Amino acid sequence: MWAGRSSAQVLAAYKRLLPWSLRIIIKQFPSCPRIIYGENKGSVEIMRKDLNDARDLHGQAESAAAVWKGHVMDRRKKALTDYRKLQAFFAEEEERFLQEADKEEGSPEDEDADPAERFGSLLQAVSELERRHRNLGLSMLLQVGTASCPVPRGGRRGSTGTWRASEQPPGSCLGLNLRND
Repeated sequence: MWAGRSSAQVLAAYKRLLPWSLRIIIKQFPSCPRIIYGENKGSVEIMRKDLNDARDLHGQAESAAAVWKGHVMDRRKKALTDYRKLQAFFAEEEERFLQEADKEEGSPEDEDADPAERFGSLLQAVSELERRHRNLGLSMLLQVGTASCPVPRGGRRGSTGTWRASEQPPGSCLGLNLRND
């Protein structure tokens, strides 16, 4: 392949190749190490500089990842705290509701009252929590947007089928259907 070519032509061809080819040139032409040594010295300095830059960038990336992990962990901790508060609130509301139901068991007023008005604060808390923590996986804990929620096949709310998570009525994650559709 290199037959009939001078060593300068071969050297020029090798220089056009990748930087690691300089080692091959030195092995092939031991009489020319001075010419190559100057270039090799400069490329070694450049490689050292690039390596130091890469180490600096790696350190910056690690510190940024640690900061981001701390941020995510703080958000998860806050979401879990909010979920526990809401869970305690639900338990209190359920207990209060059961006590009210025991007191007024046969009262005709219970059938006339709108359930959305009776549980307004509960539904408001659920919808607020769903809105605030939808991206933190809390919607899965509250079973919002799962297969148990209806999604209409026709795409309209009045059609037969099930609800989409975005069109889901408030409180439906609790198994309550408070709509009068």
